[in-house]
Amino acid sequence: MERNITGDETWIHFYKPETKRQSMEQKHPHLPSKRKFRMHATAGDLTLTVFWDSQGLVLEHCREKGATVNSSVYSEVLCDKLKPALRSK
Repeated sequence: MERNITGDETWIHFYKPETKRQSMEQKHPHLPSKRKFRMHATAGDLTLTVFWDSQGLVLEHCREKGATVNSSVYSEVLCDKLKPALRSK
């Protein structure tokens, strides 16, 4: 059982606020405020694929939003990423 590798996939969503109001922090009225720079709003999604065994994490692999995951892509991850990670472990 110690040699079994398990894998799972999940979506990771993130957002960087655009304005000061969107990223306001609570502070004491007598303390000076932090200086913040205006940022462009960005939102994104990543697909995170994780492989682990009984001893812990073996590989984590991210794909950007819109990337199609089919059998050939998954096979590529297994052969080109997971296999070398197992050898190095």
